[in-house]
Amino acid sequence: MSFDGHDPALRDLYNARLVALARQPFNSAPLPLIDREIRHDNPLCGDSVRLQLHFREERIAALSQVVRGCTICQAAACLIDRHAVGLDAAQMALRHRRLKKIIAEDLPVTPEDWPDFEIFRPLHGFRSRWTCALLPFQAMDLAFRWTDSTLPGG
Repeated sequence: MSFDGHDPALRDLYNARLVALARQPFNSAPLPLIDREIRHDNPLCGDSVRLQLHFREERIAALSQVVRGCTICQAAACLIDRHAVGLDAAQMALRHRRLKKIIAEDLPVTPEDWPDFEIFRPLHGFRSRWTCALLPFQAMDLAFRWTDSTLPGG
C-alpha cells in the first residue's frame, strides 16, 4: 500500500508502522475452550470482528479473532492479540478508553499505554475512521460485560 503523491494526512494515517502491524498474523484459530464468543460489526463501513475468549480467574487466558476489516481495524486487532492475554475487564476497558482519548484529543501516548497506540494518533483528523480502530476494543468490552444470562440462548 503506497500513498505517494496523495494528501500528506493520508500518508500519516496509513503510516508504515500501521500497515506493517495490520499485516502481522494473529490468532484466528477457533479456541478449544470458549467462555465468550461475540460478533461485533460496524454497519457504516462493513468491518466485522468475531471474538472468542477463554478466561481463567476473570482474566483473558486465550483469545481468537476473525477480523474482516480495513487496515486500521486489522492493526487494532493485532495489538489486542499481542497484549490482552492476562488482562481483566477493567484493564481492557482502560486500554479502550485511553485509545479513544488519544485519537479524539490527539494526545501523546503515556508509559501506561500500549506503545503502538502512537500509530493511531493520525486518526484524529479522520473521525469517520475512529470506529475502525476501536471496533476490536468495543468487541472486547462487550464480551466482558455479557454474563451467561445475557448471552444469546442464555
